[in-house]
Amino acid sequence: MPLTRFEDAQDYYLAALPWLQPQEAYNNLPLGLAIRLKQLPDLVERALMLIVSEANSGLVALQTRPNQMVIGQCEGAIDLIPELVEWLAQHQPGLQGLVAPTELAKAFARQWQACTGKSSHIEMNQRVYALSKVKPLQLPAGSYRLAQMGDLGLLLEWVEAFIAEALPHERPDRDGIRTATLRQIKAGDLGAWEHQDQIVSMAARTRPTLNGTAISLVYTPPELRGQGFASACTAAHSQAQLTAGKAFCCLFTDLANPTSNRIYQQIGYEPIGDFQTIAFGDPA
Repeated sequence: MPLTRFEDAQDYYLAALPWLQPQEAYNNLPLGLAIRLKQLPDLVERALMLIVSEANSGLVALQTRPNQMVIGQCEGAIDLIPELVEWLAQHQPGLQGLVAPTELAKAFARQWQACTGKSSHIEMNQRVYALSKVKPLQLPAGSYRLAQMGDLGLLLEWVEAFIAEALPHERPDRDGIRTATLRQIKAGDLGAWEHQDQIVSMAARTRPTLNGTAISLVYTPPELRGQGFASACTAAHSQAQLTAGKAFCCLFTDLANPTSNRIYQQIGYEPIGDFQTIAFGDPA
């Protein structure tokens, strides 16, 4: 079972595409990251880009963040987990976490423990949703617009609050957040719902692929929740992507949050599969 480590992001993307593209929406995370590596060469120096393949089976894995591996859903991938784990145990023994389709995550965790003796625990059970048509909603007061530079200060606060709330195991990088948020505003990636001349909710477009794009960073401050602002903002921002030519939008939810899972389905998002984020070692 040959394992190939890639140094060139374009070569990696072209090799990974046939394995990931058949389930494009479900694989938005690894696909989107592979595309981002092509666009941001500085990331390539820190990235680990791997493919294991044998006949009609493939396993695509990449790491763009310190010590956390992402695996895609590919035909026959589960049978190739031992090969990947063996290589990582030798070359990346400090691996601290994994994001992968649930069954692959479970198989990887079992194999990693057998190979390294390191236990694992689940940090988050997630569900992937996809939308190809926005359902009509009863909209709250206000209107949708793209975020502007004048919103930057508030948006930076919201991104930090989103990370603290939705990704409590992450350590916010304020410089990185500012750089990313500026880039998103300039690119028209950030949408907002405005009410009484103030933005009250946000949603971001991220990780565009050939036919779709992901929606993330959906956030409304606690004091403004329960009024439908997040639903309206997400629906409008999703519709903007469809209108611009994308065939679908997709997003991840935390299965421990029934409210967000219910809201997204009311908008038109339908579940297509589950992911797990796992960490190696004992819980903090």
